[in-house]
Amino acid sequence: RSISANGIILFISNEKHTNHVALYILDGRVCLSYGNGNARLVIQSSSSILDDEWHTIKAEREGASAILFVDGEQVAEDHVDETEIVRLEAPI
Repeated sequence: RSISANGIILFISNEKHTNHVALYILDGRVCLSYGNGNARLVIQSSSSILDDEWHTIKAEREGASAILFVDGEQVAEDHVDETEIVRLEAPI
């Protein structure tokens, strides 16, 4: 249950901060961002989750595509151009 319009849910980065995965709330909307030094993808839900209810958030990434779910419903999807596929390297 979110009580703030902005906040970080998850942020993972390598030591150089060139690769990252982030799940956060911006203006009440759920956002997913991932990227490296060459490309970055950001997707966000179209509606706010600031409704005093608990929500389940799920993010999926496969290859160049990312999908965001809120309460089991797909709320956003996008992909980067195949020439800019974001390859994140371990340990993230």
